Amino acid sequence: MMFPFESLSDERRALGLGVAVVVGLAFGFVQERSGFGRAQKLVGQFYGYDMTVLKVMFTAIVTAMLGTVVLSGLGFLDLRAVEFNYPTFLWPMIVGGLILGVGFIVSGYCPGTSFVATASGKLDGLFTVVGVMVGTLVYAEVEPAMGGFQNSGKLGTFFLYQWLHVPRPLLAVIIAALAVAAFAGASKIERVVRGGDSHSRQPVDTRHGEAARTSGPQHGGPVLVTGSSSGIGADLARAFARGGLAALTELCRLFAEDMVVRGSGGILNVAGLAGVMPGPHMAVYCATKAYVLSFSAALANELRGTGVTVTCLSPGPTETRFGETAGFSALQLFRLSAPMSSITVAEAAIAALARGADLEVPGWRNRLLAASVRLVSTRMAAGIARHMLESPRAAAKKVAVSE
Repeated sequence: MMFPFESLSDERRALGLGVAVVVGLAFGFVQERSGFGRAQKLVGQFYGYDMTVLKVMFTAIVTAMLGTVVLSGLGFLDLRAVEFNYPTFLWPMIVGGLILGVGFIVSGYCPGTSFVATASGKLDGLFTVVGVMVGTLVYAEVEPAMGGFQNSGKLGTFFLYQWLHVPRPLLAVIIAALAVAAFAGASKIERVVRGGDSHSRQPVDTRHGEAARTSGPQHGGPVLVTGSSSGIGADLARAFARGGLAALTELCRLFAEDMVVRGSGGILNVAGLAGVMPGPHMAVYCATKAYVLSFSAALANELRGTGVTVTCLSPGPTETRFGETAGFSALQLFRLSAPMSSITVAEAAIAALARGADLEVPGWRNRLLAASVRLVSTRMAAGIARHMLESPRAAAKKVAVSE
C-alpha cells in the first residue's frame, strides 16, 4: 500500500486514527464555513433557491475522480488499495436511500451536517444527531426480524466503468461533462426560482441605516443591510449616536419580525474594527461600532433556530472616499498596512451572509488585531488604539514636546 492508507494497518493504526481525526476536523470546519451547518441552506436544493449542495457534491466527485485517475496514471496511487469492494444490495439500498431522503427533508440535515450544526450550537442539529442515534438503535433491534430483507437484491461487486464497458479515463471525462451540465442547470434553476420571488426584491431607501431589502442569494428570503458609518466630526458623531443607532436598531426589529414569520432571511450589519477597542479622540465613533458588534451578536443568538441569521461585518481600513473625507488617511492605522479593496470587503460580507456567520472580519491582519485585543487589558488596548489613531504629525509633535 501507499501512504496514508498503510497508516491504517495494524502496525501503524494509532497514526492512521490520528490522521483520520485531523482530516475529520478539517472537513467539518470547511463544511461549517461553507454554510453547511444551516438547515435553510441545505434544504434549499429541494426548493430550488440554493443548489450549493448539488454543486459541492459534483465538485467533490469530479475532484476525487480526476485526482485518482491522474495519480494512478502517474504511478503514485494503486487503485486496488482504495477500491470499495462492498457488494451492492439493490432493494435495501433503495429503501435506505428513501428513508435518508425523508429524514433530510424533515430535519434539514444529513447525518454528517447534523454534527456540524451541533458543533455550531444549533439545537435542530442536536435533535437530528439524537434522532440518528435512536434510529440506529431501533434498526439494531428490528434487524433480526426483517427476514433477510437487508441482504436482498444482491448484485455482487461491480464498478461503473465495468457496467458501461468503457475505459476509466473516458468515464472520468463523461462524468466531468455531466458535472458541468449539472452546474449550468442548477444555476438556471436558482435564477428562475429567485426571479419569481418579486415581492422580496423591492428596495427600501433608508438613509440613516443605508438599508436595502433584496432577495437573499442564499436565504431564499429578504436581506436587510445596515451601516453604522456617518462622518467623524463631533457634530456628525453625536447625531449618529442619537439617531443612527436608533434607526439601525428599529430597522432590525421591524425586518426581523417579518423574517421570522417567513422562516427565512438575513440581516447584515456593518460595524468596523474600531468597535473592538476604545478609541481615544474618536470615542463616540468607536463606541457606536462597539454597539453594532454587541447588538448584532445578541440578536444573532436570539434568532438562532428561526431561519433568520444576523451577520456583523467588521472591516478594517478600506479603500473608500470615507477615509479622505473623515481625515482617516493620515492616521497611523492606514499607514501600517494598505487598506483593503472595497470589492474584497463586499465579497467577504456576501460570503459571510450566505453561510450564516455571526461575525466576519475580512483580512488576516484585521482578524489578528481583533483577536490580540482580547489578550490585553482595556487600558492597554486604549493606549494601542490611541497610537494607531494618531496622525504622524501629532506623533512627531508629541515626541518633540517630550524631548
